[in-house]
Amino acid sequence: MSNWCENYIKAETEDNALIKRINDDMKSDLFCFDFNKLIPMPDGALDCREWMLRNWGTSNLYSAECLGDGEWHVTTANCPPYKVLEELSKRYGCKVVDSFSIETEMGAGRLVFEDGRLVEEECFG
Repeated sequence: MSNWCENYIKAETEDNALIKRINDDMKSDLFCFDFNKLIPMPDGALDCREWMLRNWGTSNLYSAECLGDGEWHVTTANCPPYKVLEELSKRYGCKVVDSFSIETEMGAGRLVFEDGRLVEEECFG
């Protein structure tokens, strides 16, 4: 059974046109922030869960809600979508901040990526 991981993700840049482009690029028919838009799952992946863990850093995307320009609330399984955040910051050259909490007593934290690199990591609890 998975623990819910609540992620509050923000793309930070002074370039409003870039924020609009990120919002538009990340939308799909299913989600306003769809991991497949950054790192698409190949057709016919035999073990989807294993592929998601290896390529997204989490085994599922349960829901995504747009909170505003360049801000999303995304619910994942067990942990933040580390590799998706990394790719988002790399592809768009912006700072990406994820403040997350994991249900039960597993804790909370904050991840900051810039240009595809993790530059700050804090864990609480």
